[in-house]
Amino acid sequence: MDQHYNPFQNSDLLIPAEHMTEVQALTQTRTSADGSPSTPEDSPFPRYVDMWFLAFCLGVRSGTPLEVSSQWHRFVTGQVLQGDTERIATLEVIAIAQSGDPLIVADPKKVMSIANGFAAAGMPELLQFLRKPNMKPLDGLADEMRSLSELEGIE
Repeated sequence: MDQHYNPFQNSDLLIPAEHMTEVQALTQTRTSADGSPSTPEDSPFPRYVDMWFLAFCLGVRSGTPLEVSSQWHRFVTGQVLQGDTERIATLEVIAIAQSGDPLIVADPKKVMSIANGFAAAGMPELLQFLRKPNMKPLDGLADEMRSLSELEGIE
């Protein structure tokens, strides 16, 4: 795939507004309450899109995307995916699988709507991983991802 290929440049990446405060706290795009840089242990995701993509993957695993609504927050455009050919291909392949229509890739807005729906479906599970009692968010995430990989037989 060409490194310049990005059909999602003008598409919005969305998450339900109810999760935005937690997403902001769990990404390194913000500073801590005291003004110091956030740490990976407390904010395991470098960017919003990284957290969104893991939520998307968990949503795909669940099998049912949510419908996009006006109660969703636009946090960035698809421009952030520029050069990220693996993620772009993954979004397109999942949209084809979900819709049953290989021509859906000709409509980036529809592909992104499916992707946003899966990200929204996976976000509650991801937040649950990050809120494990007596654990830093990164530790909770690592623990749950390890459990999922064992469940799925991935080493």
